[in-house]
Amino acid sequence: MSEKRRDLPTTAQLEAEMKRLRYKERFAKSVRSTIASLIVVTAVAIIISTMLLPVLRVTGTSMTPTSE
Repeated sequence: MSEKRRDLPTTAQLEAEMKRLRYKERFAKSVRSTIASLIVVTAVAIIISTMLLPVLRVTGTSMTPTSE
């Protein structure tokens, strides 16, 4: 029989590949979590700036320049 025999990976190679895949999965999960946190913080900042800052705005003639 002239068929080539396929070499099977060793246990160490399989463990290294599993470790690489787990790291890749954890990294992707960490990136997704970071992006989600940034989106939430941005949304909260926008809500606060649109709801709270107009209340703090000074209106009237007290802010007009006095020296002309």
